[in-house]
Amino acid sequence: MSFPAAVDAATLLHDYARAREHLQRHDPARSPWQLPAMHAGRYEVVQSDRFDHAEPAWAALQALPVICGWAQWQSAQRGSASGLPVAEPQHGLLLQAEAALDVHRSAAVRRLPDGAWRLTVVMLHDGGELLCDTVEHLASAQPLGKLRYRRYWRPDAHRGVVQVAAYFIGFVPEP
Repeated sequence: MSFPAAVDAATLLHDYARAREHLQRHDPARSPWQLPAMHAGRYEVVQSDRFDHAEPAWAALQALPVICGWAQWQSAQRGSASGLPVAEPQHGLLLQAEAALDVHRSAAVRRLPDGAWRLTVVMLHDGGELLCDTVEHLASAQPLGKLRYRRYWRPDAHRGVVQVAAYFIGFVPEP
């Protein structure tokens, strides 16, 4: 299947908004599963540091002005609505972590295929060449609510519209 290469983000945003409005108007029974609002956006990597081990990567994340975040270790997954969760010895080795730094910045620590670690900080912008939406995902730490992510999409002539990135932007309290 091939998609028209000439379709730009503005046309896709317009068509998406029309489809979303149609679903809301004609299928209100499915309203909890409606399409999220989408707008033009972009992200910019403002920091990318490589570490040989998890401990210095975690320390570098802790040194940032974290508003909230979550981390997954071998034996635990924890979130915190104020700063990062506390790493306990019984948790084991860090597997990954994400943090919201402010409304426009997100950070993540990930293990690379070669065994090294990467701390990445991104700046999130409105307007740009990508499509952007915000979604909520269930979290295992229910008192914190749902995980909120900003996703970025790019039109692709061969694959349609593909997600190119997702960044943690905070928690959403459960009603």
